[in-house]
Amino acid sequence: MREFNLYIFTVNSRAYNYGIGTYINHLIEWIKEEKNIHLTLIKLFCEEEKEIKIEQKNGYKQIIIPSIDNSKIVCNTERYIRNCTYLLKNIIPNNENNLFHIHSTVAADSLTLWIKKLFQGKVLLTLHYIDWCFNLLGDKKRLLQILEKSEEQLIEDIEKITYKGIERDKKNLQYCDKIICIAQHSLDSTKEIFSIEDKRICLIPNGQKDEFRSLNEVQKTLLKQKYYIPESEKIILFAGRLEEAKGIGYLLQTFGKVLKRHSNIHLIIAGDGNFDQWISSINTFWTKVTFAGKLNKKQLFDLYHIADIGVVCSMHEEFGLVALEMMMHALPLIVTDVGGLKELIEDNQTGLKVPLKRINKKRAVDTVALKKQICYLLENQDVAFKLGQNARKVFIQKYEYTHFKKKMLNLYNELITS
Repeated sequence: MREFNLYIFTVNSRAYNYGIGTYINHLIEWIKEEKNIHLTLIKLFCEEEKEIKIEQKNGYKQIIIPSIDNSKIVCNTERYIRNCTYLLKNIIPNNENNLFHIHSTVAADSLTLWIKKLFQGKVLLTLHYIDWCFNLLGDKKRLLQILEKSEEQLIEDIEKITYKGIERDKKNLQYCDKIICIAQHSLDSTKEIFSIEDKRICLIPNGQKDEFRSLNEVQKTLLKQKYYIPESEKIILFAGRLEEAKGIGYLLQTFGKVLKRHSNIHLIIAGDGNFDQWISSINTFWTKVTFAGKLNKKQLFDLYHIADIGVVCSMHEEFGLVALEMMMHALPLIVTDVGGLKELIEDNQTGLKVPLKRINKKRAVDTVALKKQICYLLENQDVAFKLGQNARKVFIQKYEYTHFKKKMLNLYNELITS
């Protein structure tokens, strides 16, 4: 592989603290060991910093650029990005051996344009998520209805925001030499909505380093004791941000109904967010639900070991890193039949699926189906065990990190030599 400079761009955000941060940390872990790649991590919108920092970390360089005043972020994003790029022009050597890898649609807002204006080299963007999916909870049908209208015909604020976001993304994506989609549904939608030609877009699913370790029943019992969980109690586990898009409200509603049939169960919710919003909905069974907050990796992996069922009931999920971690740990899994989750899990083979339905023209999790699937796994432990084992096999065959690393290295090499 030819020697080149790799600049990874990200932003300080909640998403970085979850899936995107995990993705980038994995990238850094193996890139810094590649002698031909000179890595620099560039963090934008860093609210906790007051001045620019350039520091040498363990095997790579890091550039931290502070945010602007919070009240002006929305209206001055483009100016901020422009100024950051001019600043970096004084730091980054301008030559054709530069590869700029962007990991945020916020950072991509005019960043692709200014990099192309000021630097030689190639621009690569990984689409970890697209704003319209969050705005509309992945409702592509509604998106297409919005795009059929002229801007003057848009009435609702969400329609106007979505429309402007699509127009902005169209502009930014045109300056990318290559776009990585992390799931097939994302690639298909991006090509359709933004008219991206095949040669500028590719599919590279996320990967996960295999960190699973097998525990015997005694070790699992000790882990339960560590967290003061009764040995006989069955654990249902949710991990993720406490947001509407993650389907947390539907899970709590369903859990209350499952309790009437299986009283010896406990729901653990690992993730940060507005707890008060959800606690008020469980006033009759709050002793059966634990809001654990955001856990470190060791604590979360402990829960994967002792949980009986993992539930990922998102309204939309671009890929589903939490589901992938659960697959790695052979945890029996129930997911909604949407987005990346639809591709990760084969129904009745590596997990169980739950459909979405429409209530008042809005997408919602089918709680009747979710209850049925949870009860089925609680009552059929042999089936649950087999699903978990099958899921781990698929993880090793398709998503273990060596597959991801090989595809990324090939793409880097393709871009830098073209």
